[in-house]
Amino acid sequence: MVEFIGELWTLSVSFEPGDNYFSVMLLNNKRRGLAAMDDRQISPRLSDLNARYMSQITPAEREENEVFFGNILVTHPLEKQLLRFAKDLRLVLPKHIAG
Repeated sequence: MVEFIGELWTLSVSFEPGDNYFSVMLLNNKRRGLAAMDDRQISPRLSDLNARYMSQITPAEREENEVFFGNILVTHPLEKQLLRFAKDLRLVLPKHIAG
């Protein structure tokens, strides 16, 4: 697991190797604990953020995002997944934090 800790939020990315499963979760630093972690309104997963905000992303934002990540080359399937998560997060995370 890796955590990117900010003043108000922590982005947690974990990987379960036996299941080949990633978990990408946004945690509110003021409301931590198991109850908050289980409440997807308080601690949304990347899939929750995508469902809430991806429809608001403009074609121009998507294009600019592809340019931003354009020089990153990945070959391994797990790297490809991580790159997809990074691209999605760059689009939806600012909308969630601003809202």
